[in-house]
Amino acid sequence: MTLGQAAPTSWHSWSASAAAMLGVDADYSYPRALARQYAPADPAFADGTAGDVSAAFNSDASWWFPSDGDAGVLEDEGFYDDGDGRKAVKYDFEQIALHEMLHGLGFISSWYPWTGTAELLPSAPVYEGESVEGLSRPFIFNRWMADAAGGAWMREHEATIVSSARASAANNMSEWAVRFAATEGAAVAKALYAGVATTPGALRIWYPAGRSLELRFAILYTPSNFSVGSSISHLDDTFYGGTGQFLMRPYATGFGILDNIVPRRAAVGNEGPGPMGETVLGILRALGYSTALGPLG
Repeated sequence: MTLGQAAPTSWHSWSASAAAMLGVDADYSYPRALARQYAPADPAFADGTAGDVSAAFNSDASWWFPSDGDAGVLEDEGFYDDGDGRKAVKYDFEQIALHEMLHGLGFISSWYPWTGTAELLPSAPVYEGESVEGLSRPFIFNRWMADAAGGAWMREHEATIVSSARASAANNMSEWAVRFAATEGAAVAKALYAGVATTPGALRIWYPAGRSLELRFAILYTPSNFSVGSSISHLDDTFYGGTGQFLMRPYATGFGILDNIVPRRAAVGNEGPGPMGETVLGILRALGYSTALGPLG
């Protein structure tokens, strides 16, 4: 059951000259919430009533709210009876809402099999009417991702694929697919899907840790079967289970209350700056946000 989903309401990018003035990377697109911090006077943000994040939550899920009473009761019992003798898990709404809002702030990758084939592309195709012009600018989350097995930055693979996609411009998707299939970029995209996208532990994202610029990496979620909506855009479920970095795993911590989980993690040495943990804050910092760890530059 899907508990919730969220994404930026829009993505923004700039020309090379404008990007240089703003201090952003012209090769990537930025989520609205972050783009507004860099360019608050941009006409794109003139509508002050527009939101930064679009989110939806499952009304059929069994949620726990603080008004429901003692969190300890939920955590001790773990399950509740739905009235028909079946047992189900309750979820802390605050935990799920925070997880989804982080996706809305840009904790989301655009690496995806966009054409429905076993090819991992860095971003979606760009259409001009029926014509396919190439690929859109990838999400900024992609910028610090690395192919651990191949020993390369994913942006190196990205450059090859984007170049091939642009050179394959065609009047329609079918024609574009045929042209692209004969390129070096297509070979790279197929290898990435068969390799890093479906090999646990093969994909990493680097981030500046602590209050310094020391770089550390986090392991992204890449199960052996590509999981739509989960693969690549979450932290590894196994490696970060039971740690202070649990929040952005692909699965919710059922019958676990966010306000109770954090102090318990600290008690066993998984201390971090609040429920997000250093890893999530570090990744947000790499995207360009100022966090409890301090600004990036």
